[in-house]
Amino acid sequence: MKRMKSLPPPPTSTVKKYGARYPWALWFKRGTFTLIQGRDYLIEPHGMRGMIYNRASALGVRVRLTMAGGTITARVEDRT
Repeated sequence: MKRMKSLPPPPTSTVKKYGARYPWALWFKRGTFTLIQGRDYLIEPHGMRGMIYNRASALGVRVRLTMAGGTITARVEDRT
């Protein structure tokens, strides 16, 4: 039986890395950051709110969010 050639891996430019869409490390390093819908993110504000909480948990920090319309202000409080 003849072996099939394995396919080469896809180019790295097309492989989407987890969380690569947003500069999470930069935002969380600031301590306090404000995100504006349409400029910093395109999804619904409540969806972005959930993403911020999930990313904070993954990074081991706690955040406090304030939402007003499409503007989200996040303050990194402390390490969990």
